[in-house]
Amino acid sequence: MAIWQYDFYLVPRQSVVARFGKIPDTLQDEELSSENWWAGHAPDEVAPHFDALLSRGTAIGEDMAFWGIHDGNRIDVYRKGTDVEEVFVRVDLRYEFRRFFDAVIDLADSQDWVIVAVENSKVLLPRPADVYADMRSSPAARFVADPRGFFRDLQEKKDCKTSPD
Repeated sequence: MAIWQYDFYLVPRQSVVARFGKIPDTLQDEELSSENWWAGHAPDEVAPHFDALLSRGTAIGEDMAFWGIHDGNRIDVYRKGTDVEEVFVRVDLRYEFRRFFDAVIDLADSQDWVIVAVENSKVLLPRPADVYADMRSSPAARFVADPRGFFRDLQEKKDCKTSPD
C-alpha cells in the first residue's frame, strides 16, 4: 500500500447479513479472514466487471488476478479453489480518482456488495456520500492534502509517545 491510496475490501452484502443478521458497523481483520464471504462466486463471474474499469495486469500466480497498477488505482482478486476469496481495491488519491472511485461504488451498489474500509474497518453501504466521507477522513486523504503537515503530525504523535512525563 502506498500512503496516497485509500484501501478497502468489497464483500457480498448477503454473506454479511447471513453471518450477522444485519450489516455490522465494522468488520475486523479476524472476521474478514475467518469467513469465506465470496463462497459460490467464481473469479470469472467478477472479472468482467473489473475489466470494464481498469486494464488487467499479468498475474504472478494462479490464485490472484489484478487490474491497474501497484501504486495507482488497483483491484486485486484472490481465489481459493474455485471461489473468489477476497476482492481488494486501492484508490490513488493523488490524481483524478473520482471517475474510478465512482465506478467502483456504482458497481458495488449494482452487485449488492458492501465496502469495508481498511483503515477503520467500517462497513459502508455503497452510497457515494458515505464512502466519500470515510475516504476524506483517511490518512491517504490527509497525506495528499498536506504531505508536510501529515508527516509533521506523525512526528508530533511519535514525540508525545516517547516524551518522558
